[in-house]
Amino acid sequence: SEELSTYWAENREALLTLIEQVHTGIKGMILDSETNMSVGANATVKIEGIEHDIISGPSGDYFRLLNPGTYNVTVMKQGYKPKTFEQILVRNQSRPSIIGELPTTIFNISIDAEPTKEFISVVQSDFGVVDKEEIAYLKKK
Repeated sequence: SEELSTYWAENREALLTLIEQVHTGIKGMILDSETNMSVGANATVKIEGIEHDIISGPSGDYFRLLNPGTYNVTVMKQGYKPKTFEQILVRNQSRPSIIGELPTTIFNISIDAEPTKEFISVVQSDFGVVDKEEIAYLKKK
């Protein structure tokens, strides 16, 4: 037990720094841009240049471990338009000054719903929209 105390004393700072680094990256909520409500589970968060994507949790929350640097972040979810955010900065933050505060960049994301084929079909049949330019306009809304 005395040996363990010695090892702890010699390595305490290094171990605490390692534990803190586990929380470096970005985190936040993925929200519907019109309702400001969570889009729920299964939104994909992609980081350009990194092969491992992450998926949002049931409440639309996500967490992505990242080294300090600048990243392009793309969010995708079925029924929503993919959205890319460029030059998102992840800082190399030193040990938090407040207990419980993490060195994580908070990055809440709003994405736009995409009209479904069924919606476009209803608009076409109910309002006579058949022009491709009008359909393209509806898809942008």
